[in-house]
Amino acid sequence: MVIAGGSLSLWWLGWYPGFLTAESVRMWGDVTSGDFTNFTPATHTIVAWTLSRIWDTPAIVTLLQSLLALLLLALFIRRMRALGVPAFASGIAVVLFGLLPGTATATVTLEVTTAQALVAMWLFVETLDLVRDSPRYLGRWQSVARLGCAAAAVALFDHAGIVIVAIVAVGFAVVLRRQLRLLVRPGLVAAGVFVLFQVPVFELASVDRLVVPVAEVFAPDLASIVKHAPEVFGDEDRLLLEAVADLEVWSGAYRCGEGIALVRDRDFDVTPIRDDPGSYRGLLLRAALQRPLIVIGHRMCASGLLFLPAQPTGERFEAYTYNVPQNEFGLERETKWARAFSVTKAILVRTDRPSSLWLFWRPAIVVWLALLAFAVAMLRRRRQWTLPAIVFAAVLMVTALTIRAPAFGEVFAVYSVALLSLPVWWAALRREPAAGLPAAGNGTESEG
Repeated sequence: MVIAGGSLSLWWLGWYPGFLTAESVRMWGDVTSGDFTNFTPATHTIVAWTLSRIWDTPAIVTLLQSLLALLLLALFIRRMRALGVPAFASGIAVVLFGLLPGTATATVTLEVTTAQALVAMWLFVETLDLVRDSPRYLGRWQSVARLGCAAAAVALFDHAGIVIVAIVAVGFAVVLRRQLRLLVRPGLVAAGVFVLFQVPVFELASVDRLVVPVAEVFAPDLASIVKHAPEVFGDEDRLLLEAVADLEVWSGAYRCGEGIALVRDRDFDVTPIRDDPGSYRGLLLRAALQRPLIVIGHRMCASGLLFLPAQPTGERFEAYTYNVPQNEFGLERETKWARAFSVTKAILVRTDRPSSLWLFWRPAIVVWLALLAFAVAMLRRRRQWTLPAIVFAAVLMVTALTIRAPAFGEVFAVYSVALLSLPVWWAALRREPAAGLPAAGNGTESEG
């Protein structure tokens, strides 16, 4: 914990007020104006606005993110030890989180993807306590409240988070079917917190719910069909497409591994999609039903970042944003410790190279290690790891289906949960299950 805390402190002091992207600047504009939209999940902007009442700088958000990450890592070690995993095994994952340039920079970046990673880690860590003794866990109101709030946070800080929660809920219901009645309690807490924010809090903050980033989600999928099978579109469909851009733009600006490039093209007008998202969703559904293999191929290409370690030659990968984008809010780098800046900058220079991306930035190695760890645990009948595996699988699946750009921020949540999954190797390879945890799973088979 000391190493992780010291590392995050170096990055925060050296890059104060934190790494800022163009999206960071746009969101801070919403914070300073108090004009909240749901383009970035409004919950994140409202939280940032609330914190800015205490200290009017993005530094308060990046500092809080670092402190929350350390708190979650401390809980992670504690709960792994309760599951029989020694501190050195889980400590390796914690040290890696603090020292790896990807996780360190992302933690001190003002981006909603950082919040999404933190809440995903929270849900994963809560699950570790749940599997140790599920009847006892679900019988305590404190535990139920934490699990419900963690699930609600995943849904509130990510437009696709509700899908993650749904997958986790179904998986938990199957594994804990004998305790289904007890599982209803955290579900009610999650629903209550979610509705609390979506109705009264959003109303008080006057959130413009009509502004959502729908274009980034399905426009590249639609473009893949325009490029490879334009004949499936009728005259009315073409009118919808041409309201956004010429078909040549749909086809020419499309790159399967970088969907965001299409949306950012200067000749691509996302306004019609945002004004009438239902029509374009219907258009994609009709076209996808006719050419499902094209859409599947697009998604496999777009999500290749998650599973292919090597950086493809000639393709771009966005590790971090070095310079603070030009802005009207007075945001600029104000290094608080020059030595910390020089040390961390040297780390970035040495790791942010095409030949080094596979090891220090791209998530594939960590993702495959986590997947194999859970697979080995299941084969060796260490069924107590089923519930954490469901959380990891849900985050991985939704990320693969929604990833927009080859950027570390897009996969930070998956990377973080995968890192926390690495100590499962220790438990999976032991000859005998950890003390107090039978191979069949203490929590998954007990009666409520």
